[in-house]
Amino acid sequence: MVFTWNEFDAGDIVLNPSADFRVNTVSRSIAADLAIPEDEIWWLIAANPAKRDKDSDGYYSLDEIWDLSKKLGLGDDPKKFLLIPPEYPEEVRGVSAPPVISLYARRNYINAVNDNAVKERGAETGIAWFEVGPAFQKDDIVMQEVPFNFDPGPPIKLPKGSTVVAVIDNGMAVGHELFRRFDAGETVSRVQFYWNMDGVQYDTSNLPPGTEPSTVGNAWTGKGLSDHLNANIHNGLLDDAAFYNSIGATDWSSRPHTPVAHRLSHGTHVMGLAAGYPANSAKSIDEAAKRPIIAVNLRTSDVEDPSGNLFALWLEQALFYILGRHKRFVIDDPPGEVPPLVINFSFGNYAGPHDGTGIVETKIRDVLLKAEEKCFRCECVLPAGNGNENRCHARIEISGDTHRSKVLDWRVQPSDRSMSAVQIWLDTENKVAPDYATLTVEGPGGIAPASVPTHHPVSWQELVTGAGERIGLVYFLGAGIGPFKRGHFGVLLYATDSPADVGPFAPSGSWQLKLEAPQASGDVGAKAWVIRDETLPGFPVFGRQSYFDDPEYERFYQPGTDIFHLDRPLIGGPLGYDPNMTSAYVRRQGTLSGFASGDKPVVIGGFRSTTPEKDSPMALYSASGPTNNPNKTGPDASARSDDSLVLPGVLSAGSASGSYVAMPGTSVSAPQVTRWIACKLADGHPADPQAVHDAADGMDPATNPRKPPAIRSGGGRMLDLPILFGLSRWPDPPT
Repeated sequence: MVFTWNEFDAGDIVLNPSADFRVNTVSRSIAADLAIPEDEIWWLIAANPAKRDKDSDGYYSLDEIWDLSKKLGLGDDPKKFLLIPPEYPEEVRGVSAPPVISLYARRNYINAVNDNAVKERGAETGIAWFEVGPAFQKDDIVMQEVPFNFDPGPPIKLPKGSTVVAVIDNGMAVGHELFRRFDAGETVSRVQFYWNMDGVQYDTSNLPPGTEPSTVGNAWTGKGLSDHLNANIHNGLLDDAAFYNSIGATDWSSRPHTPVAHRLSHGTHVMGLAAGYPANSAKSIDEAAKRPIIAVNLRTSDVEDPSGNLFALWLEQALFYILGRHKRFVIDDPPGEVPPLVINFSFGNYAGPHDGTGIVETKIRDVLLKAEEKCFRCECVLPAGNGNENRCHARIEISGDTHRSKVLDWRVQPSDRSMSAVQIWLDTENKVAPDYATLTVEGPGGIAPASVPTHHPVSWQELVTGAGERIGLVYFLGAGIGPFKRGHFGVLLYATDSPADVGPFAPSGSWQLKLEAPQASGDVGAKAWVIRDETLPGFPVFGRQSYFDDPEYERFYQPGTDIFHLDRPLIGGPLGYDPNMTSAYVRRQGTLSGFASGDKPVVIGGFRSTTPEKDSPMALYSASGPTNNPNKTGPDASARSDDSLVLPGVLSAGSASGSYVAMPGTSVSAPQVTRWIACKLADGHPADPQAVHDAADGMDPATNPRKPPAIRSGGGRMLDLPILFGLSRWPDPPT
């Protein structure tokens, strides 16, 4: 097949090229999956509202964005192409919008925003920047124009010393005995609110008892969950299948992949570590009553794409839900006191600016600042990420009078059913000259090279077939477009395979990305990240991870390699750190999750336990700093992610009641610290990133010769955290 590049046309520029590619190219495979035409897909978008004028701090409101949509030439009835989530009440819609909002929209509206926002900086749409996430059929969404109206009921009274624990995850078996307790002979769910985006959609005009309205899926109260638990417990044992069917968590006709039906489900395991207490343990009964849970279960179909582009966009609505439900809790003694809140979000990504300005990082910062304004204590905990060894990060430095170009080899896998992408972010902040740097992309199989300069605000070229179907895009997006303070290049490729045979496909093989700069630009630095796209454990086959192919990158130890002193000199063994004085472009340093680059959240890495504990090394996969944010040079601390070399993972709740399974990753390190933070907040102690850093430093002092560097472990390893559910796995359990 012959592929050609379409030259950049100034009349075709858009605000967000990546959003354009998803809505107008990747949409053909999504439409095949949904069995609907591309124009009938509804998309969830996360947007930054525009300022009303450059000298004002006020932003367009949701009502104003709705009114402006009527002037885009799409028709007088916005209901045909735009939906403001009914979760937003009237008092929120009419005032200056928060920094990040959620909307549901069809392609014609998204394309109009993508065009007009560039020309008028949001004046015609009310939107300054947006990103596109999950796709829906119309029937998957409650298409309700007016806000939901329901009675929140009386305040939920908590004993003194309580902390509300919120978990945003996927595959949350809320019926597990770690999330329930006994009260006056009845089983009571400790999950006081549960929004299951995967759940069966109920008619909001005739909701089952114990539920609340939601745009997607279903939402249960603790009373509703408790009633269904008691109805499905027989002789003291829960009929798990009947319980999850009764609350609409399983529906085999429309959701054939259901994580809670598997032995191990990510969300159940994480929530067990964050807030699980045995229901029959006298020691834990009192503390369990002080740790009510708010659970938000993300759509499985969105988590299946691990890039972060889909599930991350739910974060705005998830946090809005959590803050709204948190308002209903009150400390009983002293009366009226607002309980603290800790939120665990055990997901990461590879992409983004890594400087705290991404849409997820902005929303987390907004929530934590709002908590300060409302005078209640709130913390958010994220994992460092698991990409330390994935060869998905590279540093580019151009200097001197000669060799003013650097080439990255990007290996795109065959039989990859997901989009592959690379982002190259300039180190220089603010706008750069049009000829500051140029990215040239050359594909396999004789595809001619295409070059894109640092033209402001946007430049791009698209790779098309002879029939004009687009399968690739290379672009530059200038600094100041959207929330970003630095410009970046992007390369997007359509899937190389599809079970639905929705071709044409992008060619697999080695793609060459050459960044070059004229001598007049001086020293030019950039950092590149390959977007995460592998198939997650337990999920159907989806993606195959692309990666940078660097001959100078040392994956394994061999004699003569000048390794970091904490690495193991085992011939053929994997290296966890970049070798000293390495000349490779591809680095382990700088792999910290893009979500985790903001100032406000607590970020946790993972270490592997050994005996003695002072020798416990960082897990090979645990991602490393630094980031482009000088205030977040790495994780704040690290916690156990593997019980030993031969026993990977740590034990926590399995999907079925009574079961316990092991799972590794920084996803399981983070909730252990979430649990620690909940206790500190309950006792009135500091639990922000600095407090966590200091606590880790106290458990793992600088005098320890085996203490990992701060870019891997932050303040250090939190060696004194208890082993919650797995003492039997421990090689030398404490006596």
